[in-house]
Amino acid sequence: DDDLRHPLAHYWISTSHNSYLTGHQLYGNASAEIYARLLRTGCRCVEIDCWDGDDGEPKVTHGHTVVKEVSFRAVLEAILVHAFAKSRLPVTICLDMHCSAAQQHRIVYHMLQVFGTR
Repeated sequence: DDDLRHPLAHYWISTSHNSYLTGHQLYGNASAEIYARLLRTGCRCVEIDCWDGDDGEPKVTHGHTVVKEVSFRAVLEAILVHAFAKSRLPVTICLDMHCSAAQQHRIVYHMLQVFGTR
């Protein structure tokens, strides 16, 4: 049902925790494709674990593990393309922030570049 007249607390929202993981949370991989898959199946809330990348760009990974990272920008682009493939209902993005102030500025930059005024 796409009735949006009620307070947010009146809805059941399909959510995802550690949305980026393709496998085990200690040694698996992070992937932007997982976000696409989740959104195409109706998930309306995704989590992005943001960490400082060695190249000055934020990365998405499970911190303090050997999980292979994916770029923050690639995750945003996957969300943009697939956010409304299944539903017109809003998508909530939960940023689990572990980045320095400098890379938080890069996160804002990428979100504005990818999502614009959407």
